[in-house]
Order: sequence, then C-alpha cells, then structure tokens
Amino acid sequence: LEDCFNINIKDSQKSQTEKNCELWTQFKLLSEAKRSPDVKILIVGKYLYTDNDSITTDKGDAYISVRHAIDHAAFKQSGFLYTIDYLDLTNKSSFDEKRQNLHTYNAVILTGGFGQNGYKEMIEIAKLTRTHNIPTLGICLGFQMMVLEYAQNVLNDNEAVTSELYPDIRNNLIDIHRESNDENVDMGGTLRKGKFHITYSSPGDTFVENYRFRHRYHLNLSYIQKKYNISIENQSSDSTIIINDDLHLKGYAEDINAPTYLELKSHKCYIATQAHCELTSRVTNPSHMFTLLFSNI
Repeated sequence: LEDCFNINIKDSQKSQTEKNCELWTQFKLLSEAKRSPDVKILIVGKYLYTDNDSITTDKGDAYISVRHAIDHAAFKQSGFLYTIDYLDLTNKSSFDEKRQNLHTYNAVILTGGFGQNGYKEMIEIAKLTRTHNIPTLGICLGFQMMVLEYAQNVLNDNEAVTSELYPDIRNNLIDIHRESNDENVDMGGTLRKGKFHITYSSPGDTFVENYRFRHRYHLNLSYIQKKYNISIENQSSDSTIIINDDLHLKGYAEDINAPTYLELKSHKCYIATQAHCELTSRVTNPSHMFTLLFSNI
C-alpha cells in the first residue's frame, strides 16, 4: 500500500500530540541555535500614526503578520537577534528622521497599503535602498513602488505611473486588473484576492509557493512590451522577463497576465512580490522571501 499510494503509513498513524511534539522539537532546535549579532530592520508603511501625530501604542500592530514572518525567518537563519523600527510614510517627522538614518539599517521592508498617500515617499525610500545596496523586501504596494522607482530613475520613463494615482489614464505601468476594468473602483468587489500557486525560478533556485493575494492593481505587461520593446509572448509560470539586463520579473500569474515577483541582479538583495508572502509564513516553514532577505544581511 505504501508503494502503491506513495504514503507513509507510520506517519499517517501518528497522533496529533505526536505531530505537535515534533513541531515543538523543531522549534526548540531553531531557538537554541547559535545567535548572530543583532541586526536592525526597518518596516516602512502607512498605518502607524494616530490623528494626533503620535505613534500608536501598539507599535505597529497593523503589521503584526510581517513581524511574525520576521520571527520565523530569524529563527531559521540560525537564530538572528534583531530589533524592529518603523517609518510612517504619512508622518513628515518620522519620514525625515528615518530617511536620514537609512544607512544604519541592515534590511528594509516596504509593506502594502491602499490609498493615494505615501506613494512619493515610498518611491524615495526604494531609490535609497537600491542605490545604497541595502537589502530590501517589497510586499504588494512595495512591489509596485519598486517597479515604478526603477522605471522612473533607471529607465528614465517619465510616463511610468500607477492607475491608483492617475485613474483617468489607461494602460499605465501599474494598472487596474482586467476583471475590474468596467467596475466602479470606488466601490467594493474590485479586489483580486485569495491563494494562488506561484512558481519563482532562477539558476540554482526554484521554489513554489501558495501565496495569498489582495490587490486591485498589478504590473502591466502590455505597457512593458510597448514601452521597452520587450517580447512577452507565451508566458508561463516559470518565465522570466529581463529588463535592462538587470531587473528580472518572474512568478507569472495567468489570471491577471502579469509577473508577481522581481529581483535586481546588480543588488545585494532587492526582491519583491505582489503577494502577501507574510501571511503563509510559519515557525518551522518560514516564507522563502523573508529567509532570502535574512540570508543576505
């Protein structure tokens, strides 16, 4: 039976208690591993300050899933010790202070968000981390802003914008996904959400993730093809689009006809995904994106 159905009968007979004990043993081994020197991580987002311009008492509760994913990756990487700091894109004093001290951080995470505020500021942070070779992970909106920053400042594309800021302009580099084209974007029901099977591959490194998505806008392949004269025919799950011999776009999602992952080959670690990779991270199985970030600190 084991050979016929490719199963391990012994494992299937284990009680939940036994399985939990095995998980706890794995966790204990990770937590007791040799500790690395303390590193500083900066979470960049839009939901940290209250109306009275003071930081919220929860210290970033809006990003609790990101913080947990950092926990998981830190344990996996031989037990990193780390401290987390926050940059609020909508608070000028916070933005100015953290921008001036950006070089003191070992890694930066650009998080997701909705609305038209904070775009310019996130693009500026993406430019600084790119040009100063600071390990960077972009999530959802962070992915979009990293693409826009590269297009504007490296490819000198002054027309590269997002439809979230310019809804009256169609066929932008970051555009609304096609299922929402004829819908009222000010109303609900226009999000692409759920868990999708995504493949990321590069020489010597291929991984498959069931990532969760929650977004209304995405990278527009039609714009890339016309603007940068790049062939995008016959895309598949393991396809790679290379721009300027440096920017690699991967993780093609057929339902939206768009890549969902980027990496910059000239950078120490400059990666991003349209997915919310933090939501599927677990203690004994951390998100690949977060472990990749930590392995390059």
